[in-house]
Amino acid sequence: MFTSLFTKKRPSGTSTRLPSSGLRDVVLRQLAPKGIPSLPGNARIMFELATNPQAEMKDILPLIKQDESMTARILKVANSAYFNRGKPVPNINDAVGIIGLQELCSLLSCASLADIFPSSSPIRATLWTHNTTTAIIARTIAQQYRSGDPATAFTAGLLHDIGKLLIIQKFPREYTALHESFLQKATSSTALEKNEFPFDHTDVGYFIGEKWKFPDAILNPIIRHHFEWENLSGDTLTRVVKLADLISHETTPEKISSDVREKRLSSLKKALSSFGIREDATTIISQMSNQVRDELDLYA
Repeated sequence: MFTSLFTKKRPSGTSTRLPSSGLRDVVLRQLAPKGIPSLPGNARIMFELATNPQAEMKDILPLIKQDESMTARILKVANSAYFNRGKPVPNINDAVGIIGLQELCSLLSCASLADIFPSSSPIRATLWTHNTTTAIIARTIAQQYRSGDPATAFTAGLLHDIGKLLIIQKFPREYTALHESFLQKATSSTALEKNEFPFDHTDVGYFIGEKWKFPDAILNPIIRHHFEWENLSGDTLTRVVKLADLISHETTPEKISSDVREKRLSSLKKALSSFGIREDATTIISQMSNQVRDELDLYA
């Protein structure tokens, strides 16, 4: 449908290149006629704090107190069963003390992204759940295997498929149909997307992150999480997000074909081996499923 807009395909074997300026023009023209929207000021600050390992509570608390909805959200989380300490938490100072800096950064990231690129498509919620699940698992991997900063891993996992959120907003009917194909065909989502559009979600996500001035630590997982493992040597954060993405699909109940199931499990086993994790895939899926079940409601 859209391939005539950008007929020059990138040759196979050049997947490690960044998207071209010509492709950027197509994305801007077709997906966002008025341009990719600017990231709201408070959201930008929250993302910056969430991805800054040197951030301190004193940097974040004033921002929260300026936002009534954020204050209410954090109080709700602090009083949830997950953080319950046996008595009500009445004020924001006590709430952030109970939640802790790392969890607070995760909440800020989710709250900043949740309402961006809204869509009436029924799969919008599915995409958001996958992003959040990937974020939780990425942070857990970073913690358990000492693979980088856990808060940054959470944010990178949350944003890895941000391109899909813009595509579904602009082309809900076409992308909903594509999503059904993802569940039935043992073909990568990026390949299926390029059959329908002159771009895939990693291209779109990269251009969003570029406009919003995300650091390379976040841009790299967005554009590279579908690369083969051998092309990710030295890129620890992208490796964490790629593994989390694969596990996330296995922790979410989906009606998929046997071919897709077999391919996903094969990819996950390869990922675990590449990452040096000795536990079998079933054990890892079970462990991460429990972690996600405990935390997912916090970010709903």
